[in-house]
Amino acid sequence: NVQHAPSVDHASLALKPNLAFFGVDLRIDLERRGWFPVGGGRVSVAVTKTRTTTDLLDLSGAEAHPVSLKAVVATKGRLPPTNVDGLLEALERACAAAFPELATDITLCPHSDRRDPDDEPRQQKKKKRKRDQPAVAIQLALTTSSGATIAADVLQENSDDVDTEIADDVVETLKARAKSAGAGVDDQTADQLVVFMALRDGPTRLRCPAPSCQHLDTSIHFTTLLTG
Repeated sequence: NVQHAPSVDHASLALKPNLAFFGVDLRIDLERRGWFPVGGGRVSVAVTKTRTTTDLLDLSGAEAHPVSLKAVVATKGRLPPTNVDGLLEALERACAAAFPELATDITLCPHSDRRDPDDEPRQQKKKKRKRDQPAVAIQLALTTSSGATIAADVLQENSDDVDTEIADDVVETLKARAKSAGAGVDDQTADQLVVFMALRDGPTRLRCPAPSCQHLDTSIHFTTLLTG
């Protein structure tokens, strides 16, 4: 888990179901969670190619209704249980207010930032202090009637007290992305799908919000160079 980058939870909840459109079956097993700056995460990934059709895959519609909503909350460091419970309650309330027609599936991951002494070098004291500092990550994934999954996430670091307002913020982000994405996906997921769109047997149309960065343009540029 690191700021401004997709986490393993994004890969499991958002990337995996969207890749199914392109004939990719992704299996992800999180063996140990890693946090910036120490790292130490370990993930096993298995990819299976399935057959796709040559028909048009059209995810460009302006409207789609929510079908399911999942959330994963991960924590690091010593956080009071009451703080974590308060965050989970705030997240459940925010999801219910934004998507009243859905029951949110919320999973709290156990602490997984500990590292085996045998496979890590001696860390500097500064890094040890960083590793011990608390952090909270939330990953949301909203699947719509088109079958596409829209994501939003937040990471709060270096705070002994969990700010429950991050739950409201990430849900509002998801709601805005869902409104703009329609039958498509969010812009941060779209840049991960471009190369699969190019390699798919048939044509693809994909709707996404206006990009918040240049990742999508970059992905399109290099995918065009690679595939002609």
